Amino acid sequence: MIIESERKKLKEMIGGMWISRLNKHFIEINMINRYGDHYSAQYISLVFNGKTKNEKLERAIYDFAVIRKKEVDDEAARRKSILEE
Repeated sequence: MIIESERKKLKEMIGGMWISRLNKHFIEINMINRYGDHYSAQYISLVFNGKTKNEKLERAIYDFAVIRKKEVDDEAARRKSILEE
């Protein structure tokens, strides 16, 4: 389960509208539940907030946070390189 301290850090890494970002990403990678449906935003929120345990979804949340962190770091480096020219 995702605990409070992890949740705060994950929200910082993922950024605003985190449920929408996660939901969109999970649809793009075709992540489905055992019934063959995409996870709902409500269920993603329950797992993210530690109300429901789902190891597959928790792992995917962490994977997405890593992707977002790389995107943010790459953009910061790009901006820095532009300003230094």
